[in-house]
Amino acid sequence: MSDASKLMKPAPKQVGALNNQYFDYIPPPGFDPLTAPQADLATYGIVPRPDPVHQPELFHNWLRIFAPPMVFVNPKPRVRHSHSLITPNPVIHQSTMDAGASRVSTSRNWSGAFIVPTEDTMFVLVAGLWTVPSVSLPPPAYLETGKNPYVCSTWVGLDGQRRYLNSSLPQTGTMQFLTVPPSAPPQTEVIAFFQWWDRETGGTFLGLTGLSVRPGDVMIGAVWAKTETTAIAYLRNVTTGHMAIVGANSAVVTLSSGPKVELTISGATAEWILERPMVPGTKDLYPFPTYSTTTFACWAGAALAAGPPQSWHDLQTARFIRMYDTLHNPTRTAFISMPTREGDTAVRLDYGDFKD
Repeated sequence: MSDASKLMKPAPKQVGALNNQYFDYIPPPGFDPLTAPQADLATYGIVPRPDPVHQPELFHNWLRIFAPPMVFVNPKPRVRHSHSLITPNPVIHQSTMDAGASRVSTSRNWSGAFIVPTEDTMFVLVAGLWTVPSVSLPPPAYLETGKNPYVCSTWVGLDGQRRYLNSSLPQTGTMQFLTVPPSAPPQTEVIAFFQWWDRETGGTFLGLTGLSVRPGDVMIGAVWAKTETTAIAYLRNVTTGHMAIVGANSAVVTLSSGPKVELTISGATAEWILERPMVPGTKDLYPFPTYSTTTFACWAGAALAAGPPQSWHDLQTARFIRMYDTLHNPTRTAFISMPTREGDTAVRLDYGDFKD
């Protein structure tokens, strides 16, 4: 038995409205997922390593997340908001077909891409690579005078496009803030986060304060459905070489109709999203900043049930989401975040096209 496997698994901790337990996994210095025994991977919440000979595609995509070198850091989760911040996509207003036969939809708060599984499988892992965007004030017509901060988030998640009895959305990524002081230059802040959103309570938004993130850093984010009621998130700052791992058990929530249900991961969708978040405790969206072009490299693993992936999917059957805003004087609709398909493996997001 290795020294790593002798260490105790971290004790669960209670966190706010999660109404459940979260876990932070901190492998010891020098821990190498590529050579560690499978039992040690399980101890530290890491997806089992596929066989490189018999499962080459699974192994390749596993390596994209866990290939050394990296330094595992304490995520130091802190409750940043005790109710909804990252929000589900509202009802899609329209769908059209682009030249690649992929559906294109519109949303007030999401832009990006999502896919659905095939052949009676579910998505058990979603992963993406992106560069943390820089943010700045939007053009004059899009300014919201006196409001702070301007916010956008970049994340990967499972299940955000389907509504069902106990629907939820485990997600992880980065959030970019732009604050405009009265008599000083705008100030930026970037945080890493994990949230398991649910429709009834909104879930708890955890800032991962132990993982430093800046604009321009290259990130890998992934969410694994270890079981239908356990999600583990991985955030890796490729630029600094640091990775944080945090997980949670699902909450038991009381539905508005009365009964209590335990949230489950259905794996009905996997998504890669640039979002305009909601102001906590309200139904208002934050002011939206201009952001630098952001490209997600996208991959997702599927299986017949929660656990290790058994097959991998790209964006061949993706559906894309354009974000819009309603402007005034004159009143009109304009797109403010536009996705562009880049082959079968990536989606590029650009700040609006400014057309009515």
